Amino acid sequence: MTPNRSYRGKPNGKGASYYRGRYGGSGNSSRRSRNDVQDESHHPEDAQSEQGASFSNSQHELENLLNSIDGRQYSSYKQLSGQRFDFHNFSLVFDHIQVDPYAPPSQIRLVVSQRVAQFPIDLHSTKVRNVACAHHLSQLVHAFLSTIRPALSTKKAARFSTKGGSMCIDRPGQEVVERTSIVIDKDNVEARLSAALPASGRTIVSGLAKHMFLETLPLLVTRVLLYESVDAQAMNELIECVEDQEYMRSQLSSKGLVGFIGDGSMLPRKSGISSLSLVAPNVVPFTSPDSMRVSFVLPNRGRVTGMGIPQGVTLISGGGFNGKSTLLQAIELGVYNHIPGDGRELVVTTLNATKVKAEEGRFVSNTDIRPFINNLPFGIDTSRFSTKDASGSTSMAASIQEALEAGADALLYDEDT
Repeated sequence: MTPNRSYRGKPNGKGASYYRGRYGGSGNSSRRSRNDVQDESHHPEDAQSEQGASFSNSQHELENLLNSIDGRQYSSYKQLSGQRFDFHNFSLVFDHIQVDPYAPPSQIRLVVSQRVAQFPIDLHSTKVRNVACAHHLSQLVHAFLSTIRPALSTKKAARFSTKGGSMCIDRPGQEVVERTSIVIDKDNVEARLSAALPASGRTIVSGLAKHMFLETLPLLVTRVLLYESVDAQAMNELIECVEDQEYMRSQLSSKGLVGFIGDGSMLPRKSGISSLSLVAPNVVPFTSPDSMRVSFVLPNRGRVTGMGIPQGVTLISGGGFNGKSTLLQAIELGVYNHIPGDGRELVVTTLNATKVKAEEGRFVSNTDIRPFINNLPFGIDTSRFSTKDASGSTSMAASIQEALEAGADALLYDEDT
């Protein structure tokens, strides 16, 4: 369908070509339909997407729809809201459509039936395995989308460049945590993506949208979301690694421990703002003191040894730049499972461990800090201590009390904080 580019009248002596060049679109933005206005003020897709798309269309119908809205105002993308389009080996669902090119991106889902995906049930049969499997698929989807660069149209509206055309998924890190970006069960594999719908100014660029949905997504499904396409060994390695960490953590209490650092662990990070392992010739693998060495027999890896941190008070001492804070940070993050190759796969901590530090200037409300502080100037009541500007000592006392009230069974302190 060819969009209607007619424009009646020349306000202020300027014609349609002027307004197309300045604002994009068909030049008749001042004569938008009631449906366009209603689309921006109401979001019927939000209610519909809560229950999923109520009907399905074909891939060919998606292409026709995109062709029909090419060059129209951005609000015409709303026709995709809540719709489901069936491709030959997956379905594409539009859960939410952004209101304009500068708004947060649209939300879409790729749904692949297990009849097609064929991921063995044992890879996601338990919650631990399911979380690990979803993490691995998230890694693969993220890596694939990171290599895709939008094929930006060579046509550009006057004074505007093409915006959008990219897709992304929640980026997984070194820690394996439960996420909603990938959902896998006995029926389907589902990938949930953010998609920035392309436009030149506020004019729809359907050519780029078709490249996203009709070319990139089918390739993504074929290369990442089918079991025959993934590295089964790497996926199984991640699952077994996470299983072993869960097992160690479950055994800590019975051994009288609150934490464990395996021999050979690589604890230093690439930088203070990076969670990646530091790779350098002078990095020293962790080795447990003989007096604190314990062992575990893991369900997949077998017997491992390392330092057990006993219940009670444990002091880490040493000179400057000897790794005290690095060790404490590894213990702090041992509440999470880590991916193979991270260097901290054998570092586990009881789930309710928390780091406590002073936060000078923080807000405190009705907290009993009497175990630490009884006498404050001006007779301030420390049984229900409140302040908008806590000192270092009162903030530390409040943080300890709050951690204990929340159920912490191990408190971690660094002398610098």
